[in-house]
Amino acid sequence: MKKILSIIIAVLMLGCVFNVYTFAGEEDAAAEEIAAESEGEESGGESSGESSGDSAEESVDPEYEAALQAAIDDPDHLTIYLTRHGRTIFNEIGRAQGWADSPLTEEGEEKSFALGVGFASMGITFSKVYTSDLGRQRATAKLALLGMGYGEDEIRIKELTNFREVGYGKFDGGYDSEMYGAAAEYYGLEDQMALFDEKGLDGIFDALVALDAGETGAAETAEQVGARMEEGLRIVVEDLKECGGDSAFVVSSGSAINLTVQRLGGTLRGGMGNCSVTKIIYSNGNFYFESVHDPSYVEAGEAVLAAEAEAK
Repeated sequence: MKKILSIIIAVLMLGCVFNVYTFAGEEDAAAEEIAAESEGEESGGESSGESSGDSAEESVDPEYEAALQAAIDDPDHLTIYLTRHGRTIFNEIGRAQGWADSPLTEEGEEKSFALGVGFASMGITFSKVYTSDLGRQRATAKLALLGMGYGEDEIRIKELTNFREVGYGKFDGGYDSEMYGAAAEYYGLEDQMALFDEKGLDGIFDALVALDAGETGAAETAEQVGARMEEGLRIVVEDLKECGGDSAFVVSSGSAINLTVQRLGGTLRGGMGNCSVTKIIYSNGNFYFESVHDPSYVEAGEAVLAAEAEAK
């Protein structure tokens, strides 16, 4: 399996077998040690790379659950599989990626491929595929599509910078502990746990924007990220309507995904794993979350690959 994946990655690195279209959008960044509370995204703070995959409706109010079911029952509904990229080197060493980038690890490559195998085993297909311009997202999407059985010349990915991770400004590429420590100090808080508990995602990113003032100008607020992510999803919806499709695969990053869930009224889940999937149902102008941070697609693919290996 490792030899197969090594060959696949080598082909991908040639960059000559995929038609990739780049469109304008906005920005991205990373953060992972918002771990169980907020995201577990781009750095090494995540312990296992897996999540509980709880369904969003399990802890929502009855009104939301009824609206979600009505959306699912709508024969014209659209489905978006919003997915976190595979594990990266920066995830391993605890650095914030954001608009910076680092390659997938061997585990990240294997899980990305397994994700596609899992999709295929469940009979899931996609009319459209999207990432931002970040390499870790593109590599994840390409490996997943190969895992689904697509040939190299069949892969089409549309890039929207709307789906980048949160922009951390001068903190991009630095250690998570330094970034969150600076944000805690900005508020006069004792430690990072107090920062997460008292300020939440909005407060953390507000602090990073303030600390970046007059320097890179690339740090983003939660509002900015949520707005561009929603704009990206609405572009996906229009593209699906135009082509007559009903489902899309979107690879993004952890903090950006959590801010999307927060903005659009879903319920955040802790411990977001790499390659976990947040399943969104779109109906009559609204987005609903059928599941959040769900690892079952990867797990299904890993089970298929394990069974195939055992049969050999």
